[in-house]
Amino acid sequence: MSSQRKHVRRIAGDYYIVVDCQSEKILGRVMNMTVEGMMIVTNQTVEVGDTYTCRMALPEPISGSRKVTFKAECRWSEINQDSGWRKCGFRLFDMSDRDLKTLDQVLERWGIAGQGGETSDQAASDGSRPEIQVSRQPAQE
Repeated sequence: MSSQRKHVRRIAGDYYIVVDCQSEKILGRVMNMTVEGMMIVTNQTVEVGDTYTCRMALPEPISGSRKVTFKAECRWSEINQDSGWRKCGFRLFDMSDRDLKTLDQVLERWGIAGQGGETSDQAASDGSRPEIQVSRQPAQE
C-alpha cells in the first residue's frame, strides 16, 4: 500500500479527534494524515464503506480559516483483540481548493511518519485540543 501513496503521511502534531456530528460522540483520534487520507484509532464500530462529512477544527487560524471540511470514506478497519480498539483508514475527498490548501499547511507542521515531529507543546502552546467533527452518511452501494 505504501507504494501507492502520493503524499507523505504526517503524524498528528497534537491530539486531534474525530467527532460524529449526528451523535456528537467521539469517533476516534487522528494518528496520521495526508491530504488524501487519514488513520484514526477508535473504540467505536466503523464499517468499511461508511462515508462521513468531516470538519476539522484548527487550534489557530491558518490561511484565514479555523476549520477544514471534507468527506471521508472508511477503506479498512482492524480491531486489536487485546484492547478492543480499532485502527481505521479513510480516503479523503470532496475538499474545496481553500480547504485543501489549509490542510496542506496544517500537515506541514506535523512530523513525517517514522521520523518524529513536533510535540504537543510545540503544536498548540495554549493547551487547546483541536478536533475533527464528522457527520455520518450511509455507505453508497
